[in-house]
Amino acid sequence: DVHDIGKNLVDIILTNNGYEVHNLGIKVPVSDMIAKAQEIGAHAIGMSGLLVKSTLIMRDNLEELNQRELSDLPVILGGAALTRSYVERDLREVYDGRLFYGRDAFEGLRTMDRLRAVRAGEEADDPDWGTVPSESTVRARAGIAERDTSADADLELPDRSPEVTDVDVPTPPFWGSQVVKGIAIDDIAGYINETALFRNQWQFRPETRPGAGGADGTKETDAEFKDRIRPQLRSQLAEAKAAGLLQPAVVYGYFPANKDGDALVIWTDETATEERVRFPFPRQREAPFLCVADFFRPVGPTPAETV
Repeated sequence: DVHDIGKNLVDIILTNNGYEVHNLGIKVPVSDMIAKAQEIGAHAIGMSGLLVKSTLIMRDNLEELNQRELSDLPVILGGAALTRSYVERDLREVYDGRLFYGRDAFEGLRTMDRLRAVRAGEEADDPDWGTVPSESTVRARAGIAERDTSADADLELPDRSPEVTDVDVPTPPFWGSQVVKGIAIDDIAGYINETALFRNQWQFRPETRPGAGGADGTKETDAEFKDRIRPQLRSQLAEAKAAGLLQPAVVYGYFPANKDGDALVIWTDETATEERVRFPFPRQREAPFLCVADFFRPVGPTPAETV
């Protein structure tokens, strides 16, 4: 809906695991989603919502997919406005196809991995997966929710953990963001995660050497596997350098921030008068009752801290 931080994170994680992601941005009407999905032959649609209003729009979007007879498309829903029970119980009763809750980007990745495996015939297709849960599941989830609610009703959580103390606020070299360019490929090549690259993105697998005289073969060790694939990586990097295909750059910055309850508020500038974005964080339900926001000074007369 109103911001694309979460969607961009999902984009990065899925793309880095070999998926082709078409990130349409924020405030996208369902007609645009459908047009893009049909244009590229999408295998799934993802929607994210921060606002409560977005949950109603998602319901409308699912009904539109039904009406357009596009319910063969799996849909993954996430965002702060949603709960698992709302997606897997209420919205599954609306959508005729498979519908999944993505608590975070990694749950979305696991769902995509299983969808891919089912489509490729690598995993049996359970017709109940992603569809309306059974009544027993609904009742069990409802009972858990009721117990959790009643258990928390008598729990008084502090606004800030007593374990946290303030420290001097450092002065950053600048406010806002900067882009650093001109980084040599050789300077960052050593940080490449070869396991993720070779196995996930390039889809290589360790080989098994045949044994002598019909005996069982031996599988490559991880070191042998990487030694075999690494020359291809060196070749790709050399080609990228020679042709100027890769132009590494990094964006970093410093932003003023304060605590507001259990949320961290990021301000647009050092005057701390206009909110750029806020990040809500969970608080521990038992001592020391820590929350990430506790490590920042609260909104008010205290100075802004730095993120």
